[in-house]
Amino acid sequence: MTLFSVCVGIGLGEGILGLVRELIVFKSISPLFFQSHSEEMPFQCDFCQRLFKHKRSRDRHVKLHTGDRKYRCVHCESAFSRRYRPHFT
Repeated sequence: MTLFSVCVGIGLGEGILGLVRELIVFKSISPLFFQSHSEEMPFQCDFCQRLFKHKRSRDRHVKLHTGDRKYRCVHCESAFSRRYRPHFT
C-alpha cells in the first residue's frame, strides 16, 4: 500500500499527496506553520490555567489578571494594557 493509495482511498485525492511530497522533499514550511495549524496549545496562564497556542496571546491575557496598564490617557484617568487609542470623539 502506497501513500497515494491511502490518500485516494480516504477521499483526499492526489492534491494532498502533492502537499505531502512538498513537505517531505523541500521542507519549505516553517515550524511556525505547524504551530499555528495544529491543535497543540503549549502556553498556559499561571493564574487560571487557560491554554494558548502562542506566547504573545498568553502574555496579553495575563495582563487581565495582573492589572498591568502602562498606557495612560493624557486627558483623563483611564489606563490601558495595550497601545493607547484615543477614546474621546
